[in-house]
Amino acid sequence: EPEPSTEGGELPVNILIREILIDGYQMVGEEKLAYSGEIRDVTDNQDYWNKPITMAIKGGMAEKSQLLIDGVFDQRDDILKSVLTMGLEQLSLNGVALSQNPALPLTLEQGIADIAANFSIEGDSLSGSVDGLVNQVKLLVANAAEGNPTMQRLASALEGVNQLVMDLNVKGSVNDPIIRLKSNLDRI
Repeated sequence: EPEPSTEGGELPVNILIREILIDGYQMVGEEKLAYSGEIRDVTDNQDYWNKPITMAIKGGMAEKSQLLIDGVFDQRDDILKSVLTMGLEQLSLNGVALSQNPALPLTLEQGIADIAANFSIEGDSLSGSVDGLVNQVKLLVANAAEGNPTMQRLASALEGVNQLVMDLNVKGSVNDPIIRLKSNLDRI
């Protein structure tokens, strides 16, 4: 094959990374969520290596399998086509700060989360959704605006919640997304 041209700032070589291994953790509140996986077939020239980039990650807390992420990033037709899915199952949450606003500092003291997310990009078009359910919820509002009866009533209502339900939808373009979030806390 002829060597690639260096005109227009192109590299005189083609780069292909067949496998990137991932091994790490993320603190979620007071718990460590460990994960591992791989990203495959990363290249700067899709014509050279006619495969999409793929990603697969698994993980969890305390050696339980609770996290699964899969992704495909395809630029073979000069238009980015990406699909990313994520699932969290029966993930124990402890001490997760939901709001650090001094007027109403809100912490998820405990809960068991099930979350499913999927996102896709085709060219500049973006779409996606996140459906979340957290059971066995205990919310804590620390020092809720002492002397402010409205904030104290809001704190009382939040502390009575035992389940969180969330529905998030994303549409539009990558540069101008339209995000809609509904939850059972909206009425509070």
